[in-house]
Amino acid sequence: MLQNFFIPELQQLNLSDSTFFQQDGAPCHYALNVRQLLNAIFPDKWIGRRGPIAWPPRSPDLSPLEYFLWGYVKTVVYSSKPQSLDELRARITNATHEITQQQLENVFNELENRIERCITKDGGLKHHHHLL
Repeated sequence: MLQNFFIPELQQLNLSDSTFFQQDGAPCHYALNVRQLLNAIFPDKWIGRRGPIAWPPRSPDLSPLEYFLWGYVKTVVYSSKPQSLDELRARITNATHEITQQQLENVFNELENRIERCITKDGGLKHHHHLL
């Protein structure tokens, strides 16, 4: 996904030089070839396990995917048990398509609040439970 989609999109938009890339500590993200690619495309500008900028493992504080999307989709998708893989796929697709503009505005207002709290704490995560 990084090589075939994300990085070409960033380059097409002329954003690769100004972008910081953040990832979690999942084993597939930690592979040497992935870290080498990130070092080449985002030198000194990627956040992750063994990256140039450390990020605490399993820290959802500044990731809207973690503090909003996954929980929201899971709640909608599993409101009742899907009866097939096709139904599961359809529910996931529908859940993401049904996210409203207002929900997105709330998510990004919350992100701004979380960033401001991190700045206030000088980047420290000592009290990160307040961010959750």
